[in-house]
Amino acid sequence: SSKEHHASMNDEGWKRCQSFAEQVISTVESSQKYALRGPYLILLELASVKVRQASPDGKEGLVTSLRNEICRYGNKFGPLASCCFADVRSYLRVLVEEGSSSSGPSDIPKDVLHVLQWAKELWTSSYQSNGAADGGGPSEG
Repeated sequence: SSKEHHASMNDEGWKRCQSFAEQVISTVESSQKYALRGPYLILLELASVKVRQASPDGKEGLVTSLRNEICRYGNKFGPLASCCFADVRSYLRVLVEEGSSSSGPSDIPKDVLHVLQWAKELWTSSYQSNGAADGGGPSEG
């Protein structure tokens, strides 16, 4: 059917974009000191679009993929770029809205809980590595 053909074309285009972004990441990171944010943002956008377009019964794995891309981006750029969390804000919104079917404690989606824990750990480790751990930050535990 036409709809199936359209879906397979979208999937093929998605895979090509993903492959290209991964290729740029690999090429740049093997030849330059600093990584580029753009290819990582493309991967975030692709994961986000895939989640938003998915049928309700096929979302869970895609939401986890989006969560993983958010964490990948944050691990790479969080310690380096102050804009990191502004960059991922819209993707966090998608994660919260679309991940609501798989709740953890307190009805917070499990992928959102995972990202919150990851962000806390990233912030704590960055805060401590900057030599500011002796004043005012969150305590571990």
